[in-house]
Amino acid sequence: MVETVVALLLFLNGNMVEHVYKDNLKQCNESKKIAESVVNPKNVTFVCKEVKAKTIIDDTNNQKKIVKVFDNNIFTGSGSGFFISDEGHLVTNHHVVNYCNITQVNYFGKTGKAKVLAYDRMNDLALLETDIKPKDKFDIAPQDAKLLDDIYVAGYPFGQAVSSSVKVTKGVVSALAGLQNNYALVQIDAAIQPGNSGGPVLNMEGQVVGVASSGLSKLYMLEKSEYIPENVNFAVAAPTLANFLKANG
Repeated sequence: MVETVVALLLFLNGNMVEHVYKDNLKQCNESKKIAESVVNPKNVTFVCKEVKAKTIIDDTNNQKKIVKVFDNNIFTGSGSGFFISDEGHLVTNHHVVNYCNITQVNYFGKTGKAKVLAYDRMNDLALLETDIKPKDKFDIAPQDAKLLDDIYVAGYPFGQAVSSSVKVTKGVVSALAGLQNNYALVQIDAAIQPGNSGGPVLNMEGQVVGVASSGLSKLYMLEKSEYIPENVNFAVAAPTLANFLKANG
């Protein structure tokens, strides 16, 4: 029988390898705490979730048992990010990691777990801690971006649906404020797609002048003004990022 049930899911290195039926979320969370106390959390993650699954009644104990989970697409979001320290601290957007049960980082073909150390919901920033020792890190530009500065945006739009290679687009700083005169943002005309969120916006010296955040919705603007915007995208400005990092040590 296929139904929606509560399951305790076990992930090993990002792959679901086990699923156990639970009567409710409270019971599941209690089992989750016990399980987490007896395993090495580095590569193993437990998640309590309602899933669609095929179930049977186990003859040995007359209890419901999950045979197969059909909600394999549990990791539903992906974005970009960049390292800012040799110890593996990473910056991305808050909306990339918000609502995630599991946050993982893919780096040179390897997957590691990440912990959210701090976030700024208003300015859409998040600081993550990983156990990765990066080969390179990015420096934040000491000077604010200027109008018409050349910039590059690097990231992974659409995740790995297109390819696993980093994608880079080029443009300029179009304005020194975002929507409604939000001076925590800068406007850029370099292309940004879903999945670019959290990636670095770089100046010609390779320094971070912004964090790719969002684009102006064509559908929204079409409803509001009957015009379709072109190349109107936004990034969190470097001074906003620097203040966020200073505030969090």
